[in-house]
Amino acid sequence: ELMSYEGSEGVYFAVQWGTSYGNEKTWPYMPFSNLEFVKVLGNETTVQLKVMVTGPVKDYDRKFGVAINPDSTTSQKGVHFNDLPAECTIKANEWFTYVPIVVKRSADLKASVKKIGIKLVATKDLALSFPAFDAVAGFTSGTIVPTFDATMHTINISDFIVKKRQGYGGHFRRRN
Repeated sequence: ELMSYEGSEGVYFAVQWGTSYGNEKTWPYMPFSNLEFVKVLGNETTVQLKVMVTGPVKDYDRKFGVAINPDSTTSQKGVHFNDLPAECTIKANEWFTYVPIVVKRSADLKASVKKIGIKLVATKDLALSFPAFDAVAGFTSGTIVPTFDATMHTINISDFIVKKRQGYGGHFRRRN
């Protein structure tokens, strides 16, 4: 028999990603996303951040807020991203939604990574869930972050190729 949910009804970031062979059934939940403009056509794109609700599904809409977290933001509004939505909605009979974040390409992203820190804001409809989110067992197709605050999410933006360190020597060494 399934146990019913006990606790406050709230929202949390449920962003998942990982290996190319994984999917939402195996990717771990992540406190950050990476946006590499070098892989994007055009000068802006929209990052969709998944937000889920704890507690039962309701037959009416519920509102929650989002805001920039200045403690984890190194980017500038208007230069690297547009205004965030004034409010977001978990629609009736739904248990998740996506928060659209419009991110812009700028020249300084060719030299350094900028961060957009986003935090959820409680409303009369929904509290905040999982300020200490633990990794979910079985969600292992990717890097696992053991514990993080799921009421916050960071988007790391850049416009350059990160050069991977290459090993020297071994079986793949170039012969002279």
